[in-house]
Formats: sequence, C-alpha cells, structure tokens
Amino acid sequence: MLSDVVEGEGPEAREGDIVEINYVCRRSNGYFVHSTVDQFSGESAPVILPLDDKQIIEGLKEVLIGMKPGGKRRALIPPSVGYISENLKPVPEEVCVSRILSFNLLVVIALIL
Repeated sequence: MLSDVVEGEGPEAREGDIVEINYVCRRSNGYFVHSTVDQFSGESAPVILPLDDKQIIEGLKEVLIGMKPGGKRRALIPPSVGYISENLKPVPEEVCVSRILSFNLLVVIALIL
C-alpha cells in the first residue's frame, strides 16, 4: 500500500539517484522501529541513500522512486522486500522479519547526480 500525502515539486527520484530523506518507521502494529526525526524536539537528522540495489532495501527503494522534493508518502512495505537484500542485513537485527513495515517518508531533497 502506498499513498502520497504531499506530492512535492521538481524532478522525480529515479533509480540511480541519491536522495536525502527523513522517515519514521513502525511495524504495521504501530510498534516504533526507528526515525530520523526526534519525537520530542522535532529535530531531524536526514539520511542520504542511493537508489540502487546495493545499499538500500528493495521495498524502500520502490517507495522512494517517483517521489519529488518536499513530497510526503506513507507506505506499507511487506516483509519480503522490507528487511534485507543480498547486500544488507536486517537493521536492527532484533527486528522480527515477518512483520510488515509502515514508513512515513519525507523527501527533503532529491539529489540528481
């Protein structure tokens, strides 16, 4: 499931691009997993991710492709593409890999290189 909350403006992120994002990740049952935004202060520490097959989980890459700078998107990522790839281990490792992940994403800047 994927829904755009805010569309954003500018060029869409494409495979091979590098994007800077803020996100909140929860399990589908609401259990908090990780966030780049502090829930108390609101301060953020965006992450920079390449949209390739080597450094990002497949499900997150699929959600980010097509987003525009300033866009906000909510997505449920199934376990089959939400935790690992051939090059990545589950992060954090104690996360149960049979749960659907719920991501709230904000693309801060799409860096087109």
